[in-house]
Amino acid sequence: MCAKINISTSTNICNHILWDWDRDYYTSEDAIRMIAEGGYDSIDLDLAFWRQQEDPMAGKNWRQWLDRQIQTAGEVGLPMTQGHAHFYNVEHCERLSQEEQAHRDQAILRDIEAAGLCGIRWLVVHPQSYCDEVYYSPKLSLEKNLEMFRRLGDAAAKHGVGIAIENMFIRTMPKFGASSDDLIELVDLLGDDKLFGICWDTGHGNLNRVDQAAAVRQMGKRLVCLHVNDNKEQWDDHILPYQGTIQWEKFMKALGQIGYQGEFTYEIHNFSKGFDAGFHQEAVTFARKLGQYMVTLM
Repeated sequence: MCAKINISTSTNICNHILWDWDRDYYTSEDAIRMIAEGGYDSIDLDLAFWRQQEDPMAGKNWRQWLDRQIQTAGEVGLPMTQGHAHFYNVEHCERLSQEEQAHRDQAILRDIEAAGLCGIRWLVVHPQSYCDEVYYSPKLSLEKNLEMFRRLGDAAAKHGVGIAIENMFIRTMPKFGASSDDLIELVDLLGDDKLFGICWDTGHGNLNRVDQAAAVRQMGKRLVCLHVNDNKEQWDDHILPYQGTIQWEKFMKALGQIGYQGEFTYEIHNFSKGFDAGFHQEAVTFARKLGQYMVTLM
């Protein structure tokens, strides 16, 4: 086994209960306290969830909301080490207007500033996919992503934040970043391993039916953080490991083989939101215990 791997989780583990999608049962501050109570080592602050139109990261008072997160994390004694930036849910290729693209850039730039204020080391950002006049274009997608991440990288360097580019999953049309090859080429061309790395989402990998252990070995030191979750190869379920079809022993062994130095970070909001408030904390705590077992497989 490698050196101690911290067990972390996204704050979205505590958003809803009993599949009630119409209201947020827990605040982000509640989530931080429950994560601490569950015995986790660190926090993945989900900025994307709080980036909807009426939510605090989209408004003029975002700094006050962020200050509350920083204060709460300080009170419970947990560092915020990872975060998730704003993204659009685009089914196939990006066909954003200039106004939409500018809004997206400004949203992510604000998240980068927020991550810097929180002391977050790696902020996860989605790559984009582009079509030419015919179909999905890997060449155009690589070109546009290089442009975007170079812009974002300038801001990230200023705020002391690294950008972790996440693997995507395919529904029908191919998407840029669905393969480890895409991410490796992009990160290598960006050419700064202190500023850019890869976040591997295991659920996305499973939907693409890739050999995830082989992908880990291929990415090697470029792999800087994880979104650990499972599914049954039909939907992006974001459930707890061993509830789906991922071969976890092989995946964890591969992490050990590359000497993975990042954190074991859950993104399992659809596991926990099925529980009543009276059992939600138990579910969050159980997930941490499972994570502690899983890192022994490295």
